[in-house]
Amino acid sequence: MRFDLPEIMPVSKRANPVALLGKSESLNWRTHLWFAAPAFATATIFDLDRVSGGALSWLGLATVGYLVTVFALILGSRILRKKHWLTPKPLLIVLLLLLAGFLRGGSIYTLGTLFGIVPTSDLAFRLAGGPVFVLATYVVFNWLIDEYLEYTGQLQRIDTQGERLSDSSSQLELEILSLQDLQKAKIREMLSPAIWELQKLLDTAKSKRDLSEAIFQLRTISERIVRPLSQSLSNSTSDKSKDDTNEILNSRKRY
Repeated sequence: MRFDLPEIMPVSKRANPVALLGKSESLNWRTHLWFAAPAFATATIFDLDRVSGGALSWLGLATVGYLVTVFALILGSRILRKKHWLTPKPLLIVLLLLLAGFLRGGSIYTLGTLFGIVPTSDLAFRLAGGPVFVLATYVVFNWLIDEYLEYTGQLQRIDTQGERLSDSSSQLELEILSLQDLQKAKIREMLSPAIWELQKLLDTAKSKRDLSEAIFQLRTISERIVRPLSQSLSNSTSDKSKDDTNEILNSRKRY
């Protein structure tokens, strides 16, 4: 009975946050949803205190910037067919994030100047800060979400393997009992002819010499048949049980 348990990837072997961007499942709806918090916070809190304009105007700009960023990332992912990637391509995703950040900064600057709440001197700041902001934010959130999904996935696998180990333990106990019964049956089968001969010898014993001969035969049966057979069957059973037990212990150590 073998227990084929999946290896859990150690933390030291996990990819770095930038490399995680290149996975086919990166930049999912969770990262877009979490990106909304800093996207609206920077536009409605930091920019509102730094330049002119009311809260509703900056809320509108923040909404436009957020939608432009998310739409650019979704469209770019579909154009690049990211869901069908078999190998990670972090460089393409980094370029896509920089482009989305550039579009975000450009859209906020364009609409902001039209409404008169963003000065023309902010052009370089918007076009350079937008890509940096989007890249840094998505790297952090994508890494956190990936770690969370990996954690929940491992918990599910551990629960599944725990159930399998519990079922296998019950099966192992039944198998040990079955082997013990088989062992007793084989011993009885091997001893039956010898016991029959010994019984005849005891029934016909007429002297101490005959009785000593019967005792000698009994010891011979014990040493040549009972002890080797018992040890052989016990070793085979214990070896199998030890292998299964070691497999269970090693699996628990890996977890």
